[in-house]
Formats: sequence, structure tokens, C-alpha cells
Amino acid sequence: MYLSQKYNQTNSINNGDFYAQILNVKKNCLKQRAVLNKMSGEKGDNMKKSLFRIADVSELSIAYIFCFTINILIEYIKTLEVDSYILQVFIQNFIDYQLLIILLFTFIVFIFHYQMLQRKKEEIFCKILVGDTISNIRIWYVLECLIILTFVFLLSIIVNIYFNFNLTNNIYLVLVFIIYIIVSARKVQKHENF
Repeated sequence: MYLSQKYNQTNSINNGDFYAQILNVKKNCLKQRAVLNKMSGEKGDNMKKSLFRIADVSELSIAYIFCFTINILIEYIKTLEVDSYILQVFIQNFIDYQLLIILLFTFIVFIFHYQMLQRKKEEIFCKILVGDTISNIRIWYVLECLIILTFVFLLSIIVNIYFNFNLTNNIYLVLVFIIYIIVSARKVQKHENF
């Protein structure tokens, strides 16, 4: 009898501690929401919907621009006329493996998406805790990534058209980036439980 009373007493204390911890986390999330609202200039209860900050947008834009620039450089190398046989063979290797080289550089973007979501897992959890849903967070994330990708893709198309380069590899790049965005958007759901 004594042991069961002691167990019930310990169990109720542990449950009380657990609920106190949950309330503490929720209070911290509400503080973070207030700070985000203050930083973004928003008034009211709406938490800023975007996971991207200015630094994140610029990093992702630079990663996209880097991959499209590699593609443009290889297209430019195709137009060069070189007299040296050794240099021609060296350049031909780049031209032959152009698609593979470009796809290898796209992993920079994939790594960025992974690292960004790792940095934002507490924010995602807080957004869920204060009332946002996983599907809304995922939709905003995908939309923002696609907007950034579209902007960089349009810049790349303008450069390719100006220099009269092939657009096929740019379309491959966009498809690969869309796949990366979809894969990384599924990772948002993993941060539902902090």
C-alpha cells in the first residue's frame, strides 16, 4: 500500500513537471513570436509566416546563381576555338560531362536546404505550438523557394538568350531544384516534434 501511494505521488509530480515544461516552452515560443512580430514590423497576433530571413534569401539566391553560372560558363567554353590540342582535349572533357558537373554542383543547394531547416527546427516547432499547421508552413516554404528559383531562372534565361546559348541544361537545373525543394519540404514535417 505504501509503495503504491509513493508511486502515485512520484508519478503525479513527474506529470506536473512535464506540464510545467510544456507551459514553459509555450511561453518561450510566445516570446519569440512577439520578438519576430516586432522585428518584422507586424502588429497583432500573426506570427511572421516566412521561414526565410534576408540572409537566407541571399544565400539561397547565391547558391542558385552559382549553379546557373557554372552552366553558362560551360556553354561559353563550347564556343571557344582553341589552337592547342592539349587544351582542346581538356575542354572537351568539361563539355562531355557538362550535365554531370552541373548536377554535382546542385548538391550545394540541397545542402543549403537541409542546413536551413536544421537551423529553423525550433522556429517550426514554435509556429506549430502557437497555432500554425505543418501544411501551411510547408506551402509557404515551397512558395518562397519557388519564387527565388523563378527569379534566378529568369535572369539566367536572359543571359542565355543574350549570348545565344542552349537553354536545355537550365531547364534540367530547374527540374532538379524543384525536386530538391519538394524533398526538403517533406523534412519540415520531421520538425513537428521538437
